[in-house]
This record gives sequence, C-alpha cells and structure tokens, in this order.
Amino acid sequence: MRTSIILLLFSLALLSCSTNRYLLSDNNDDKEFLSKKINEFKKTEGITGKPLIVIDGKPYRYNHELKNKRLELSKSDIEKIDVLKKDVGIRIYGEFAEGGVLLITTKDYKNEEKGKSQKKENIKETTLNDIIKSGKILIIVDGNEASKETLDKINPDNIESVDVLRREAANELYPDKDLDGVIYVNTKASFSDSNVLFLVDGKEIPKEDLEKINPNDIHTVTVIKDKEEQKKYTNKEYDGIVIIVMKKQ
Repeated sequence: MRTSIILLLFSLALLSCSTNRYLLSDNNDDKEFLSKKINEFKKTEGITGKPLIVIDGKPYRYNHELKNKRLELSKSDIEKIDVLKKDVGIRIYGEFAEGGVLLITTKDYKNEEKGKSQKKENIKETTLNDIIKSGKILIIVDGNEASKETLDKINPDNIESVDVLRREAANELYPDKDLDGVIYVNTKASFSDSNVLFLVDGKEIPKEDLEKINPNDIHTVTVIKDKEEQKKYTNKEYDGIVIIVMKKQ
C-alpha cells in the first residue's frame, strides 16, 4: 500500500514538472492556458505532453529552453495557436518535433506584419535576399530544403507566411550545419494539401510512409515543381515531386 502511494505521488510530481514548463507569465488561472491547450491537442491532434513550442518563429524545446526558464508570454499576448503536421514538423525541426509542434503567433507579431508598408514582392526581393547574402542560410519551403533559385521562382502572391530564425536559434536546431540563419516559407498551396509524388532512392512511396523515415538518415531532399522537369521522372500530372536520397549505410 505504502509503495503504491509513493509511486502515485512520484507520478503526480512528474506530471506537475511537465505541466509547469508550459506555464505562462500570468498570475491568475490564465497561466495554465497553454498547458490546457496542450492537453486538448493531445486528444484531437495526436501530440504528446512535451511538444516543441515555436513562438513567432523562435523554438522553445522541452529539455532545453523550457527546462530552467519560464515562457515570457501571457494569454493576452497570444493571437492564435496552430498545430504543425507531424511529418512537416520533423522535416523542419528534426527529432525535437517528435512530440509535436505548436506554432504560436503573438498579437505584436501579427500587428508588426500588418504594419509593413512594403508589398510582398519587395519583402521577398529585398529583406529575404539581404538575409541570404548575409551568410550561410538554410531555406525551407513547405517543409523541404530548397535553393535560392527555387525561392526566387515562387510567386510572392502564393506565399502564406515567412519565418526567420537567427543564428543562435538556427544552430540550436541544426548544430551540424554552422548556419547564420534559417528561412521558413509556407506557400498557400503547400504539399500537405497537394498532389505530390514522393520518391525515396528512386522508389515511389505513399505520403504516410514519410513518417517512418528518420530525418537523420536523409542525405538530400530535392523539390521539383517545374512541369517540364517532372517529365523526366513520370508521365503523370503532379503539383510537385519530392526526391529524397538516403545516406548510404
């Protein structure tokens, strides 16, 4: 009986520790807002109790940033919370996305985006190019690594959102790449909602099998949207082709 009580108290302590890492800066019951949201998403979206939190593009990992420091965020700061699809999350954030990814957009960030007077064309041609020229930048388009040439071909009107990670955050997520930054571009017609052919080492696989691939085993990822280029791989019509080459064992 005594052993059962001790185990129960130990379990509750662990649960409390896990929940406390997601407490907000509010002094009232609102401080548990994010923790409650995580519990809701566990039931509806299939995430775990230790998801990666990304606030306005900056990641907060359960066993790193959240371990010793409380989130400097209140409920009133939050504009919206989105859950990233698991396969896309893992391709972007690697093993840190295994427990799920919550994308939090703050009201200040949204207002900042609204307040920009430049058109998306100018933002894409100046701001992003300036960032790319500033150093070694990893470009991710719809969850896939892409080249600057691929980015240049995207119509600005088809861009849903752009997030930028600076050097410190970029190297925390990709420690082996020695990056100066990461640019995440989500298009309005992302691959998650499109007719896409996935080829792994030349073999076609269903989208569902992507989740079985360990991102650390991937050597290269190539995305082909050009229709003429696609004809080299298939005679069928696709919105895009994703070619994955695995590392040699």
